[in-house]
Amino acid sequence: MTQPRLVVPGDTLMITRRTLRRHHLFRPDSAIRQLYLYTLALCARQFGILVHAVTLMSTHEHLIVTDPQGRYPDFLRRLHRLVSLGTKVLRKWEGPTWDHEQSSVVRLLTQQAVIEKLAYVMANPVQAGLVRHARDWPGITVLPHELGRRLWTVKRPEAYFDTKNRQWPDTVELTLTLPPLLERTYDAQAGRESACDEL
Repeated sequence: MTQPRLVVPGDTLMITRRTLRRHHLFRPDSAIRQLYLYTLALCARQFGILVHAVTLMSTHEHLIVTDPQGRYPDFLRRLHRLVSLGTKVLRKWEGPTWDHEQSSVVRLLTQQAVIEKLAYVMANPVQAGLVRHARDWPGITVLPHELGRRLWTVKRPEAYFDTKNRQWPDTVELTLTLPPLLERTYDAQAGRESACDEL
């Protein structure tokens, strides 16, 4: 029997899930990037999830998010269902899209843990030997200078999402935020720098 997940409002989490038998269903192209980012932006807004980093590899996703309201299980259920349905249309795929195992969800309780997992997610295409530099990955990824700054404006994909259904807006925005543990440190450092400037 599957153990219940620990859900703590305010947790920062690293989430990983793989495709069924590691099929390359998310191989990087403009259509899959649009589908995934559109769906992620919709679901993050719906469930109040703060997105800090995302990398979509050909066979799996990595997300680092903060869950202020303790709603991440609903967020994941909705995200993975919509991504699966859209991917089936794009790839003309029958059967399950995601692996039958639950998503891996790791609580990041310290600043060091957050930094290590951010680095892991951003470097994943390089670590996998697919590109020499993370910036060369043609799929979805985040570069260090984009943390807390990146903004995607994504049009509704043509595949799956009904243009007449109001729950699918024409465009959505996804803004990356800094994880709270890092934001507090950044604010403290900015305050010290400001105090020094006044001397």
